[in-house]
Amino acid sequence: MLRLDINGMNFKSLKSSSDSKVLESIFYLILTSLIDKKARALHSQGHLCTFPSSRGQEGLYVSLGQCLEHCDIYLPYYRDHGCLIQRGYKISDILKYWGGYEHGNMAGLTHDFPICVPIASQTAHAAGAAWKIKNEKDRIVACVIGDGGTSKGDFYESLNFSCIHRLPVLFVINANKWAISTPFSSQSATSLVHKFSGFGAEISEVSGLDFDAISNSVDMARKAIINNKKPFILICHTQRLDPHTVLDDFHKYADKEHIEKLRNEHDPVSTYINSQLSLNKITPECVETLYSQAKKLVDDSANELINFNPEPISPQTHLFCYV
Repeated sequence: MLRLDINGMNFKSLKSSSDSKVLESIFYLILTSLIDKKARALHSQGHLCTFPSSRGQEGLYVSLGQCLEHCDIYLPYYRDHGCLIQRGYKISDILKYWGGYEHGNMAGLTHDFPICVPIASQTAHAAGAAWKIKNEKDRIVACVIGDGGTSKGDFYESLNFSCIHRLPVLFVINANKWAISTPFSSQSATSLVHKFSGFGAEISEVSGLDFDAISNSVDMARKAIINNKKPFILICHTQRLDPHTVLDDFHKYADKEHIEKLRNEHDPVSTYINSQLSLNKITPECVETLYSQAKKLVDDSANELINFNPEPISPQTHLFCYV
């Protein structure tokens, strides 16, 4: 699996009784959380046009980044930076994208798809990519979508086509209980499992608060797709602890006290770190070292964005440069 070059950091070099996998997991969870925090600050300073936070959902994206293979094809939507930084994106690439620079679109693995902001259109792309590789061994397509996106016709058509042709595609549902400002209870008359049960895909559910459970579920789903040659739907139940984007006023439609309570009780990052501390698999000193390394990387990336001065492109050149 291709990992982010984190300034030559070697997890095995940290003096700890834990293995490098635990340290790596904690590092990427912290890093993802700090990216969200820094992006909010950069937006308030006028450096980003907008930004969709993954706060409360970090465990899902870090698990995907660790469990998918290099050969797999990944189709993100727009909260996936915890995975993207493990698939060839630099943090500065992500910040440049949300800062409005086209340079941020030219990042990541060449066989992965770009960040997708239109709701659910990436599911059709996933079905097409899975059709292309359906006869290849040990390779899948992974597509992430929010629970709001599952109400779009694009998703149902893509799921139906994938099931008919038994395509090797994993649809990951980030069930964060919101479709922008619409709660799940107002967008669906039944549970997600019932909505999808008639298509013929395998379906599994997992808590977004349990990092190890998510990782095991992604591993299991990937193996099932390869062995059974049929689509798989993994529903990860998370909490959206920040507004839809930094441009959104969360408190206009969500109860402020309830959100604050969730922020205290549903933090995948601190939950996983505390669990590893209680099991004596990591020391507080190691957590501090990982935090310092992650913070420096995020700060350096933010400075790269702030000081970014691309060479201007004429409108004529820009219009036809991708034709």
